[in-house]
Amino acid sequence: MKKLIALFVLVLGLVGCQKPADTPKPAKPDTQTASQAESQTESQAESQAESQADGAMIRLADAIKVFTDKYPGASIEEISFEKEMKGAQYKIDGFDETHEYELIISAKDGSIIKEEAEKDRTSKNKAVDLSLLPKVDELIENALQDAGQDYFLESYSVDYEESGSYNQLDVEVKTKAGKDIEYEYKLETGELVKKDR
Repeated sequence: MKKLIALFVLVLGLVGCQKPADTPKPAKPDTQTASQAESQTESQAESQAESQADGAMIRLADAIKVFTDKYPGASIEEISFEKEMKGAQYKIDGFDETHEYELIISAKDGSIIKEEAEKDRTSKNKAVDLSLLPKVDELIENALQDAGQDYFLESYSVDYEESGSYNQLDVEVKTKAGKDIEYEYKLETGELVKKDR
């Protein structure tokens, strides 16, 4: 009987030590493939972050829509874009028959940072011709090309230049070292009116 029990325990032990036939063996990691995959993942993450940063900026047309949705029927007197420490933002000044408005909009997501409305409106306000705004991007690109590859866009503004009776685009480009160039364009014709170094 003792032999039978010992044999039974031995058989159970052998059966318990066996692996199932369909269990796959874990693959040994290939260090070159793992490092290549890690490098690709980092590269993809960096390019995705860059594209998200570029894609995160709302366009000028989107900022104008935020203003016109907030103040239907108001005319726009001045539009500016500036890179601040807190992030890039648009500032839009406008008016109607009874009020003057100021709206500061986050260029990251289109949210309203600050809004102000005053009942003290003067008749001197001149509206920007919004049909000329598609030229803004092209003229900014012209300024950047003229300045050279070390320069980036710092700010721009669009308003009506009363003494010359035209819609004006002012563009400021800058280097990381702080060197800047300012350009002034006539929006109607795309003509460079002034360049200050």
